[in-house]
Amino acid sequence: MVYAPAERVLVDRVHEAIEFDDGREYDVFISYARIDGESVAHELTEELERNGVSVWLDTVAIQPGKSQSLQMDAGLRKARAGIALLTPAYLTGRFWTQRELGALLHKPTLIPILHEVTFDDVKEYSGILPDLAGFTTKDDIATIAEKIAPAVLP
Repeated sequence: MVYAPAERVLVDRVHEAIEFDDGREYDVFISYARIDGESVAHELTEELERNGVSVWLDTVAIQPGKSQSLQMDAGLRKARAGIALLTPAYLTGRFWTQRELGALLHKPTLIPILHEVTFDDVKEYSGILPDLAGFTTKDDIATIAEKIAPAVLP
């Protein structure tokens, strides 16, 4: 299609806004509810990175002025494994976390981490998640990261 110069400028701005490929691959995508999981997600990210794991975390990876949903989709696609940080807010079935979990269930490795919830709480939310080997934050986050790293590194 041929655009007038003013239209071309607009089309180029739209394409730039939806460009979401940062050129990186990730070992894991961390899915969490910001309301009650953000501090644990950041601590886990730091510890995983200390263990050589590349992490996609929204507050670090999402670039302002670009489509948030397209960037999340790219992060989900480009991560080999997933971590679901299960908190009370996560288990309420928020829109973003449901979308992320749906995508992460297709990954070869999905690791649940329970924070301020019980296995019974998780069973009420999902029939699949309680069957996956995971962790609770009753354990030290650094220890959890050390155990996750070998499972997600190539």
